[in-house]
Amino acid sequence: MKLRLSTDLEAPPDVVWDSVLRPSVMQHVARPLVRIEPARGGAFPETWAEHTPYDTRLFLFGWLPIGGQRIQVSLRSEGAARMLRDDGGGGLAKKWEHVIRIEPAPGGRTRYTDALDVGAGLLTPFVWAFTQLLFRYRQSRLRAHMRRQALKIPR
Repeated sequence: MKLRLSTDLEAPPDVVWDSVLRPSVMQHVARPLVRIEPARGGAFPETWAEHTPYDTRLFLFGWLPIGGQRIQVSLRSEGAARMLRDDGGGGLAKKWEHVIRIEPAPGGRTRYTDALDVGAGLLTPFVWAFTQLLFRYRQSRLRAHMRRQALKIPR
């Protein structure tokens, strides 16, 4: 089942791209709806490494275990657009093809798009609905994060 959500961010594409590459930002914008942590303890790297599988544990509202997920990142570009693709899966979602697309928008802003193709058998509609809620929430938190980052950018 497919899902596509976009938002415009008040930050230049390079700033947004740098944030997308950082697991700490992903963790921040998902909280407190979902807590994401490495499955084997420790910490994620400062930035995602391509083609390296990261096994995670997920907790709804920060405390209720909802399973695990494998994150496996690849990066690419198409013209001015840059993409982070996660071909992960696991737990409920056996198929998880998530692409984050970053592209310039008018006025020095950035268009951020989450595109997902998810498959979880009979639970697919429920996983899809929850993921839509999660992506909307993350995009809202990312907009706020980028506004705070914009205050730090020298003009």
